Amino acid sequence: DLAPGTYTVVQILPPGYASVTPDAVTVSLENSSLDNINFSTYALLDIVGVIFKDLDGNGRQSLGEVGQPDVLVEIFDDVNANGQIDISDTLLESALSDIQGNYILRGISPGNRILRVNTPAGMSSSEGEFVPLMLLSSGVMGGNLRNLNLPLVEAPPILCTVGNLIDAKFNPA
Repeated sequence: DLAPGTYTVVQILPPGYASVTPDAVTVSLENSSLDNINFSTYALLDIVGVIFKDLDGNGRQSLGEVGQPDVLVEIFDDVNANGQIDISDTLLESALSDIQGNYILRGISPGNRILRVNTPAGMSSSEGEFVPLMLLSSGVMGGNLRNLNLPLVEAPPILCTVGNLIDAKFNPA
């Protein structure tokens, strides 16, 4: 039993969680019981995946399709949920893929997000440059890992036209 008085109730978060509410609340105790002290928390998310050369174009990593190293992957807060990176959207996390094409973005808050893949020259992402994501948090410990593989394909040649005729074809450097 606690004696009447003023106390501070503190929420201690486990690793991988964040709080929506303040982590400490001051309360006055007049008798021996106190009800309705609520804290709101959510689990942070990790996004992992492999960036690979999708030689057969099926969107899945098949035998012989190697990971692509040194690809920059960035995730932004999509403030207005329009699926585009705007001036008000902030960069939350970025990562370079390793020698096997693996990447990980750690500690991402749930919400509307945009993943941007900075593809190497001569390649493009079959997912597009911007991948809109709606991330939801799971209340289950350890259930906050999202797997997102990113296939890359050879960029198609750029066709130059004059009027209705194709004049030349070249691959960008």
